[in-house]
Amino acid sequence: MVGQNVCDAIATLTNAQRLKPDGSNFTDWDLFLRERTREIFADHLWFTKPNPHVADEQLGRSLLLATVDASMVRLLLKQTTGHNMYDHLCSRFNNITRAKQMLCWEKLKNFKLSDYDSSTTAMSRLLELLDGFTTLQLELNCENVGGLVLQLALESGLEHRWEVNRRVGQDLASGSRTLSRRAVMTDQILKHIDVVKQQLDMNAQAPSSFSARVPDMATYNMPGPYAHAMELYHPDFWPNLPPQVEGMAIQGMQCWNCRLPDHFLSKCPVPRRTNLDRPPVVPRFNNRFPASGGMQPVVSP
Repeated sequence: MVGQNVCDAIATLTNAQRLKPDGSNFTDWDLFLRERTREIFADHLWFTKPNPHVADEQLGRSLLLATVDASMVRLLLKQTTGHNMYDHLCSRFNNITRAKQMLCWEKLKNFKLSDYDSSTTAMSRLLELLDGFTTLQLELNCENVGGLVLQLALESGLEHRWEVNRRVGQDLASGSRTLSRRAVMTDQILKHIDVVKQQLDMNAQAPSSFSARVPDMATYNMPGPYAHAMELYHPDFWPNLPPQVEGMAIQGMQCWNCRLPDHFLSKCPVPRRTNLDRPPVVPRFNNRFPASGGMQPVVSP
């Protein structure tokens, strides 16, 4: 019975939809698998949560194994449930980035019925867009939608937005599940916006100690199609270079305890100082030899 159901479900499976070992067609495979689970279990998110029914679990495992490449079956059989199999494949091939989530949100905002010939086609496209949020592990609730709106409301092209996007993407790609889940929420993104704005304001007010003069390349008209590249990369095309750079002296890394550059604080052989702001005191080692005893008489045998 299970085999017949699986054969009927994968009757329309093509080679382009079968999951490849490198995961290059993960999106097409995931869409096909969700369509089949919607038909069999009436739930397109069936693999995203544990299932207590033994018969349905056996059918789901068989369906998933039949839709992947044969070289991956042995590795997937080590997983105990179909949910674990799906999670394993997602962790390997489904690279979630904040840029993909924001692009999916933009596509959903720009969805119009007038762009499609029939309501059936429009509904199919809408369901595909909504399934994309599940693939990207982004639940459409108040917190996540608010985070998307806040992040997209920043003016494009500014350093403020670039830094906020970098921080959110770094949190989302972290190994901590708690941090990656909170990275897309409204309060976390709002905190990044405030911190970045404060840092940029402080940098704008503080005087710069680096007084190197950068030559204006726009004033030099150079012929040829590679003139711009030569200006950036070839030293012969850098006019009016300053002879030296006036700024703060740069020191190499050194130990905070004894100020030697050949090791760090954790490997310092000198006893730890109580106040690292004071200069180190070189310990004095006195060569003390044991005093010789009194003269002893030599007794001959």
